[in-house]
Amino acid sequence: MNIFQIIWNAISTPNETLINISGFFLCFIEAYVSMCLFTTLLDIKTNRKSKLAYVLAFSIVGFISRIVLPNPIGTIVNMTSMLILIMFIFKTNFIKGLFSIFVPIFIISALELIIFKVYLKVFNLDYENLMSIPFYRFISTLSIYLILYLFYKLIKYIKFNINLDILSKKNKILYIINAILGLCVIGTQLYLISYYSDSLPVIITLVSIIGLAGYLFLSLYSMLNVTKLEITTRDLEVQHWHNKELQD
Repeated sequence: MNIFQIIWNAISTPNETLINISGFFLCFIEAYVSMCLFTTLLDIKTNRKSKLAYVLAFSIVGFISRIVLPNPIGTIVNMTSMLILIMFIFKTNFIKGLFSIFVPIFIISALELIIFKVYLKVFNLDYENLMSIPFYRFISTLSIYLILYLFYKLIKYIKFNINLDILSKKNKILYIINAILGLCVIGTQLYLISYYSDSLPVIITLVSIIGLAGYLFLSLYSMLNVTKLEITTRDLEVQHWHNKELQD
């Protein structure tokens, strides 16, 4: 009985060592779930070797950057390393790499607003305790990754994916600007979560969630429509040249 009490005291009180240990394993879960999401959504070709290499490399780099570097420097290094690893391991172009970062982080940020607010209310905690107590930090973070995994399963089931390779140069530039603006919005939301999550009124949290969800939905919807238009335009041009050759 004393052993269980000791264990509970260790995980239910602020404990930086256990936070770091659990964070190490959570990095692998985050890397795997995020990889499944962006490779499916953006139709990136993978194999077992490339998946394993990405999960191992990004998990280790991400964990070290979060432990050693303070925010926002750690976050910037984390996203930069993620972009480099995606482009190098999966052989993608810059725009695919950028959106591979943008989509998972955007969804995770929206889920953090919801999940953290729920756990703060349910367990009657402030944000500092939620982040410093291993038990609450672990279950709240794991809940976010579970929902992200279910979202990946959904888009895989309905076979929803976006082909960015066929975009014109003009549309690629527009999407890069859109992704950068989206990352700025994410940075703002992460700031709100870090400093004001336990004091923000529920209505403000709901507005932030709706705004993030709406922005993500409109971005994905416009990307899907533009890719369809690009495919149609390309097919019409091919048909036009084919008809011209027949006439000649």
